[in-house]
Amino acid sequence: KEKQLNLIDSNLGKIPKGWSVKKIGDISIKQKAKIKDDMKTPRVFSAIKTGELVLSDEYFSKKVYSKSIKNYYLVDKFTFAYNPSRINIGSIGLNCFDFCGAVSPAYNVFKVEKHLIWFFQEWLRLNSTRKYINSICFGSVRQSLDHSAFEQISIVIPPREIIDNFNKIYEKY
Repeated sequence: KEKQLNLIDSNLGKIPKGWSVKKIGDISIKQKAKIKDDMKTPRVFSAIKTGELVLSDEYFSKKVYSKSIKNYYLVDKFTFAYNPSRINIGSIGLNCFDFCGAVSPAYNVFKVEKHLIWFFQEWLRLNSTRKYINSICFGSVRQSLDHSAFEQISIVIPPREIIDNFNKIYEKY
């Protein structure tokens, strides 16, 4: 006998009972740490349309960032970054490197709750998520989405037990 899924109403439609709808701003914290004078100069990242943060010097054939990066934002490991003027192409990347990097001050940098990192990354990769983000971007020449609007996007979050099981499986691969 097939198990019946118990669904409840939400502002996003029907969702499984025990799941919740949250705003991105409820599960994330914006980061604004800049490079300090006494720091070793971090390597510069760029967010690309595959939804990754890459090392700019290795990915691009020419230098795509400023000569001086002293005003750049730091991006710790497992922290997301995106350029609000390029968000519509899916360029929200996660720092998966074992070191802290930096991005242009045009970027927004944020952390999600630690247990939600992998779930959030996969949610960002969904076609439905990308289409929705594209639909709320504004601008005639270059589509953009500021961080305050990004934080208002709703996301359906499974219960902690499901997230923990997801993370165990995800981290094996």
